Amino acid sequence: MKRYSASTSSPPTGARASSDGSGGGGVGGYIPDVFVNAFTKLHKTDRKWLDIRERADKLDEDIGHVEKLVARVVRKEGEIGLDYAEMSAQVNKLQTLEPNLAEAFAQFARALDQTALATTILKETTDTSYFESLRDLSSYLASLRALLKSRDQKQLDFEALTDYLSRTSHERDLLSSPHTSGNFIRNRMEDMRGIDHEQSRKDRLRKLEGKIQDLTREVEHAKLLSEMFDREVEREGAEFETIRGGEMKVTLGELADAKVEFFRKVSCNLPDVLFTADRGDF
Repeated sequence: MKRYSASTSSPPTGARASSDGSGGGGVGGYIPDVFVNAFTKLHKTDRKWLDIRERADKLDEDIGHVEKLVARVVRKEGEIGLDYAEMSAQVNKLQTLEPNLAEAFAQFARALDQTALATTILKETTDTSYFESLRDLSSYLASLRALLKSRDQKQLDFEALTDYLSRTSHERDLLSSPHTSGNFIRNRMEDMRGIDHEQSRKDRLRKLEGKIQDLTREVEHAKLLSEMFDREVEREGAEFETIRGGEMKVTLGELADAKVEFFRKVSCNLPDVLFTADRGDF
């Protein structure tokens, strides 16, 4: 994607064509694509681009819902870890009130401290690993949608330039035939103004020929740029499928491993607490 960032930020095709053709045969009459494309739509969009956009939009929507849930889970895990730590501190205070049960209270407090630590580690893993991976994936999807938008923009540039070239060529063909109704009326008006309409026609033809040459070059350039973006979107589309099918599975696996490790640590603390309770120390 970075390889084509410079192309994305290049001047609009029409604006560049105007500056290149500022001479007699330029395409200064061409409206820059930022105006043309504001009122036009793609003539035809390949279904594969629509599929990529739809899958990206759906995944981004799902990620938004998951992010909200994970944010709540992270917040709750942090609160639970603090609650365990606070409870451990309160249990430690009971040792001075009940010296006969000091050992039992100390053992219970250590179990609470270890559970608080395990909860905090789980919270950090969820926050820094899984939650951050969701944010990274959401940012990637935003970049993918931006690339798709740029691809559409380049296709619009190509279609707009092609249409303009077609109209200009048609205008040249009409002007080349002196017996058309438009030329007949123009000739009569030029006769009334004392203008040599034949010379005027030749001048207009010369300018149109120069404009057609400039537009032909611009159409070829726009086609190459559009095809380049097509290839880049195809590459990113394949990368997107890899991320969706592989990296997300790995991330979920890491989160599951963290959950298993958390419950393993908590289960190791339970025997100490249960043994203390079974002895009747409380």
